[in-house]
Amino acid sequence: MLRVGNFDSDTASLNSPKIIWPKRWWWFILALILILGGTLRYTGYNFSLPYIDHPDEPNFNLAAQMTIDYGSPKPMNLDAYPPGIIAVNYVLLRFFHNPAEPPSSMIGTVRLISITFNLGIGLIIALLGYQIATPLAGLLGAGLWMIVPMIVEYSRYATADNFIAFFTLAALWAVIISVKYDRDGWATAGIVLIMLAIVFKYQALFVSPLILAAPLWRLRYAVPTTRRRILKNFAANFVYLSLFFAWLVLLTPMLNANQIPNWVAQTDRSTLPTLTTIDHNLQITLAAIAATILIPGIAGLIVFVIQRFRQGLFGVILVGAGGILWFIGVSFYGQQSFRQFVALAALIILLCGVGFSVWEAVLQNLLLRFDPSGRIAKWRPLAGSIVVVSVIVLNLPSIQASVANATNHTLRDRRNDLANWMDTTLTPGPYIAIEANHKTFNRDWGGYTGINQFPFAEWADLTSRSIDEWREKGILYAILGVNTYREIKDPQYLDQTLLLKTYPPSRRYRGPDMVVLRLYPIQNHAEGTLGSVNLNGYDIDKPEISPGETMNFTLYWQASQPTDVEYVVFNHLLPHASTDLIAQVDGPPMPDIRRPSTTWNDPQEVLVSRPFSLTIPINTPPGEYQLLSGFYRRDTSARLLSPDGQDYLRITTISVTE
Repeated sequence: MLRVGNFDSDTASLNSPKIIWPKRWWWFILALILILGGTLRYTGYNFSLPYIDHPDEPNFNLAAQMTIDYGSPKPMNLDAYPPGIIAVNYVLLRFFHNPAEPPSSMIGTVRLISITFNLGIGLIIALLGYQIATPLAGLLGAGLWMIVPMIVEYSRYATADNFIAFFTLAALWAVIISVKYDRDGWATAGIVLIMLAIVFKYQALFVSPLILAAPLWRLRYAVPTTRRRILKNFAANFVYLSLFFAWLVLLTPMLNANQIPNWVAQTDRSTLPTLTTIDHNLQITLAAIAATILIPGIAGLIVFVIQRFRQGLFGVILVGAGGILWFIGVSFYGQQSFRQFVALAALIILLCGVGFSVWEAVLQNLLLRFDPSGRIAKWRPLAGSIVVVSVIVLNLPSIQASVANATNHTLRDRRNDLANWMDTTLTPGPYIAIEANHKTFNRDWGGYTGINQFPFAEWADLTSRSIDEWREKGILYAILGVNTYREIKDPQYLDQTLLLKTYPPSRRYRGPDMVVLRLYPIQNHAEGTLGSVNLNGYDIDKPEISPGETMNFTLYWQASQPTDVEYVVFNHLLPHASTDLIAQVDGPPMPDIRRPSTTWNDPQEVLVSRPFSLTIPINTPPGEYQLLSGFYRRDTSARLLSPDGQDYLRITTISVTE
């Protein structure tokens, strides 16, 4: 069998003694790796804001604000949630938040902190790999952590996952230092770190017995006086952890965690994980890590274990045991999403980094076999370089995917555009939508900052009820996907609705493609053009009216391009073949002055005017009158002209009765 751990270089030997901290060159390379990872993660950290997609981000943010306002997040049923992530939000809101802005304005800052902890996980992976195997093992593990697309994706959320993974791995690292160098203080540090992990998520409870007991491994080599010191340290750590658990159980509402909405536990009590649950959770975790990492990494790790490297085997066993405890503990609560296994993924990537370091040793031994004189063996960095280049080449798809992920997070989320458009363009009213837009106009959980209210009425597809039924429920708008709309064939939904705006699929934006429908069509169609503005039709409530009464009407336009300056609308009621003005109403064209004609930049958008009202003077003779409409500048009174030179459009004929 090829032995891979028999050489004495402190830069590569798997059995060589080490000091706690690596050399300067190692820190320099790690800094470059962290810069790479930071570039992928900090880029686009404020993705989608002010729209908030992840449900937990506003949950924790509002829980912190509620703690400030009322002393507890209990009204949200989050008083039993691990307080760590809520405390992070609390500090930011309490000391750095502008009260004039919504609490969600701080979510971007929490994301920055979360990303920093995600990078810190890479740092701990590097230090663990250095202690377990070789300097290269740590650097490879950290590098792999930085480029895994799923890790890059989950690094940016303002949730507890990165915090708990960081503190859990740091606790394992502290324990390894304690055992390798017989340091009581590091054993205690491991207890403190696992306490911090538990504060952020209770799943870390499953790993805490390992952190407590592992330093006892030192008893194998200890003399009687040293044994007493180790046992005394263990007893003190046991007391610290016991007091911490007592605080959790007796002085916090931890036992009410199952009452938390969307809590990770789906039942009131945990149960032994079934084979289906184990298979699902294992696939969720391993699917996030490329086979180009797992296969050579695990193969090398098997060689590492078979060779029984005396300095690294304890670390591999400890990390492996921690991963198993984490996996089983979380699986007690059924099938979970990947976010619950971020710490487990970090431990797997660490072990793969250790496995890759074995191939460095294999290559060095091959050099010795082919060069007995030892001349080539002096080029030992060559083996490490080959391994590094091989890892990079094998994982180019992951690097490309992570770069694409970072680029995607710099794109504007279309739900921000949708929210801004509806807020400034449409009259307020309830809407229906599917999951992608159920929070778009929610101020607390969706980050909506608009003025007008668009209440979410129901999570439903438009065709699940008839148009009349939706109208009876007071629904004014429906937001659905472009393909969903294209698949509608029933004339009821095509003829009895009005397509207001389309957000087609595009790589230039994040978020879903959408169409916005009004559940009422245009009453009367009409045609005409003034400048770049085309008349589509109108609604009117009283085509026949008596003197003294008021009629209300709405105009519909489409603009081929924005106007160069702002125009306002005039609406005149005149007798036929006469310029005598009977009544008029002028004003901004849209319901909201924030949508002037200079912003009409979508030729496909249907522009619904503000409701106009005309009162017929009491002395108006009976007869036929024409309603004219046009656009003019406030500063010069210059009007938009039709292709034939007219400065108005005839909308309809109004009959004034006696």
